[in-house]
Amino acid sequence: MHGAYAPFFRDFPEPEKQRAREKIKKAFAILADQMGDKAFVISNDMTIAACYLFWILMVAPKSGVDLPANLQNCLDRMKAMPSVIRAFAEEGLS
Repeated sequence: MHGAYAPFFRDFPEPEKQRAREKIKKAFAILADQMGDKAFVISNDMTIAACYLFWILMVAPKSGVDLPANLQNCLDRMKAMPSVIRAFAEEGLS
């Protein structure tokens, strides 16, 4: 999924960006289905997969991709973690 974001970080034409959005949306639909009602992508416990997914989810809205509800909830849950809040503050992110 990481590579699908390339058009948004380089000067790609809009048709390439739209193709990337569609690819990302399809991947999110599969992931959301597999995740179901778990708190994180693999289980109710955070794993390294959830940590990697955090960046993927965080960039999605900035790329014009809406997240399925369960993936948005996962992102919100991770953003509320004290360690993430502290890291964002130290990096000047919001």
